[in-house]
Amino acid sequence: MSRLRQPLIEALRWMMGRQENAGPAGLRFRAWMMRNLPGQLTCMEFENFVHDYQEGSLDPRARRAFDLHMELCPMCRVYFESYLQTIELGRRICATDDAAAPAELPEELAAAILAARRKC
Repeated sequence: MSRLRQPLIEALRWMMGRQENAGPAGLRFRAWMMRNLPGQLTCMEFENFVHDYQEGSLDPRARRAFDLHMELCPMCRVYFESYLQTIELGRRICATDDAAAPAELPEELAAAILAARRKC
């Protein structure tokens, strides 16, 4: 890590912390830092790496950049957590036996869900 990059990252950590609501100025500053720090990921790049990160297939350098971005960006932390929850819910749905659907569930929706489960 360059001599300049480390103090900038520490300043960003101090200024932004892990607060979920940084405010508009804080979000703009964080976005500027993410675009301008060497080796840093933008939120869009972060999103493109989520699957590879979750699968463990990122190289060490990309993994460090991903971890740092997740530490500094509350929105991407929320996105990643929802991604993991979605995968887990999908696994659970595909792993459970067919159960009786609630009476108020439209028949077309129940058929579509059962058809999708058969493909799992």
